[in-house]
Amino acid sequence: MLIRHAEKPGDPLPSFGVKEDGTRSQHSIVVQGWQRAGALIAFFAAPTLAEISVPAYLYAASFDTRTDPSGKANAEDVSRSRRAIETITPLAHRLGLTADQTFAVGDEDRLAANLVLRDGAVLVAWEHKHLPLIAAHLTPSAPKTWPGDRFDVVWVFDRDGSGSYRFLQVAQKLLAGDS
Repeated sequence: MLIRHAEKPGDPLPSFGVKEDGTRSQHSIVVQGWQRAGALIAFFAAPTLAEISVPAYLYAASFDTRTDPSGKANAEDVSRSRRAIETITPLAHRLGLTADQTFAVGDEDRLAANLVLRDGAVLVAWEHKHLPLIAAHLTPSAPKTWPGDRFDVVWVFDRDGSGSYRFLQVAQKLLAGDS
């Protein structure tokens, strides 16, 4: 199962996100994103839809926390976004799992190769422009783009007995305004 990280700073939402401790961060999800992260607990930990499974494995894009002496991030950082891990941290706590953050945005080939080795349900939270790169490794029928304005979708890939994946898109319908 692939999801986009929860809502981020930008119009019409606030221009800043907040960390779990409430401090402002342009690299974090916004308050509505934290609401979605909380709602994802029941959605995945006690699913009511047949297409959704309780994850046995969680993955989130890694982020780089290295800073220079002035406290600013290094220019070579691949990603400083905390959004993917913030989106699934509440679920990870509920399930007693630790999210694998071994892979960064740009490592989609290696991530996909790792995912297909897992036995059991997997949930990946990632940056939306790169989700189709992961999906392409699973089935050619997957969409080539993630809708840029959608935070409320789950891409589900069910593996059949032959090892092929069937693609299905599921609406979360968790927050007001979700489609």
